[in-house]
Amino acid sequence: MRKLGLVVAAMLLIPGAASADDRSDVKASVDRWLAAINANDADALAANQLPQGMTFRQFHAPDGTLKLSNRSNADWVERMRGAKDRLHERYWRPTILVHGGIATFWAPYSFDINGKRSHCGIDVFDLVKVEGKWLVANAMWTVEPQGCAKK
Repeated sequence: MRKLGLVVAAMLLIPGAASADDRSDVKASVDRWLAAINANDADALAANQLPQGMTFRQFHAPDGTLKLSNRSNADWVERMRGAKDRLHERYWRPTILVHGGIATFWAPYSFDINGKRSHCGIDVFDLVKVEGKWLVANAMWTVEPQGCAKK
């Protein structure tokens, strides 16, 4: 009986334990969030995230030290209003973990500004399901200007 309990517990921790529909819905939510960034659409960005959430950006300062900046999701939306640069972010090979009404999306990404590669890194999104819709609660990413994959 103890072995059966361990097997069931292990199955709950396997990423595949979430339904394919849940993972697909989480991916679609992240896709909408990124489409809003790529379109400089602050209203669409706001509609796909929690305003009380946070964004975190990890980068290397000119002196080589690792730094972390953050802002609220609401501030992120306001900073997007009136932006003129053409942004394009894309990811590949996402890992999506879902348990109940929370999820994490992790993927390498690249980021271009006005058609020129700015940087790449790792995107991590924490999502929550609110009234049947997956929303980005928190977003984190690394900023790595060197060594970007040719994707």
